[in-house]
Amino acid sequence: MTKTEHHSSLSSNITDAHTGQQKFFKELEERHQQSIAIDDISDIVCKHAQSNFDPYVTYCSNEVYQQRTLQRLVSKNPVFKEVLTRIEGHPDCRNLPMISFLILPMQRITRLPLLMDTICQKTPKDSARYEACKRALQAVSK
Repeated sequence: MTKTEHHSSLSSNITDAHTGQQKFFKELEERHQQSIAIDDISDIVCKHAQSNFDPYVTYCSNEVYQQRTLQRLVSKNPVFKEVLTRIEGHPDCRNLPMISFLILPMQRITRLPLLMDTICQKTPKDSARYEACKRALQAVSK
């Protein structure tokens, strides 16, 4: 695999997206530690959507290139295919194909608008929480 295939096509900017996700989950975990029954996450979602989720736009934009590169490498590079098959068969990978790991960050981030929309629907419209939830929904939907 060439350096270009590895960086720009397959792994894209996964490190940047991972860093943003770690910050997001750390703050969610801290909220959870305060109370097992979390009553609101809108402020956290809004904050991170505005400051830490930009790498996801790039990552999601590159998804088509990732799939093409992976398919090309599997079909044209027998050594890559053999190593990939071995890696996918490792217990840590639970026999999941490489593509499932590549699309996981995209799946995670695209579920947040659905989550925030559901929270908005369940929040009383005359509450301050509803306005915060709407802001978070707008921020994460961008």
